[in-house]
Amino acid sequence: MKQIGRIHTKEEFFETYRIVKQIGFKNINADLMIGLPNQTIQDVKDSLQELISLNLNHISVYSLIIEENTKIEKMISEGKLNLPEEEIERNMYWYVKNKLELSGYKHYEISNYAKKGYKSKHNLNCWNQNEYIGLGVAAHSYLNNIRYCNTSDLEKYIDFMTKEHNQFSWEIGWESLPKYIGHKIYNINTKEIAIVNWDTGFPRLLNENGKEIKCSCSDFRGENAVWQYKVGEKYL
Repeated sequence: MKQIGRIHTKEEFFETYRIVKQIGFKNINADLMIGLPNQTIQDVKDSLQELISLNLNHISVYSLIIEENTKIEKMISEGKLNLPEEEIERNMYWYVKNKLELSGYKHYEISNYAKKGYKSKHNLNCWNQNEYIGLGVAAHSYLNNIRYCNTSDLEKYIDFMTKEHNQFSWEIGWESLPKYIGHKIYNINTKEIAIVNWDTGFPRLLNENGKEIKCSCSDFRGENAVWQYKVGEKYL
């Protein structure tokens, strides 16, 4: 786990499981990762068997994804870490799938397996394109056909939530304006309300009387961004 930057150990995982089980949680999920540096099929078999022995209701299985400009990506490019060959990782996937299904788990979504009655409501909600609200730093949400996420900067998040406008709102980039057609947005400086319009094939802001509000691209970018969207405010 240390090789991929995780700060917990296998022993800590089992201790945490013991604690939540003792507290009284009955619906517990565990994640298993495959395709890790230097991981073998036998490693996967052993880890999977240990999870199955816990009688978990839900197990998620993810392949390691290498993101650019990360420490692990640098170590792999320098030859300090070696990933399993593609064929080996494919065999890991099929072994996990077959083993879990033979152990009573339903493979109901790309990375998720569940016992009867324990499919993740959140996963199904996302796959069915239903709305959801994410709370907290870096949380993602989907409302009014718009996907957005909160800042990943803890200090900025705390600062924003302690201000008077501590509603679900965020700055709008000029390039993303088409997503807000028919929605109300507001100017954090003037408190002016505008409706995003696209009747000319180009984004325009109209006040509630239909009069155009002058604006420029800079009003939507960087530190000068003044237009924001509040969740739930829709004109059409």
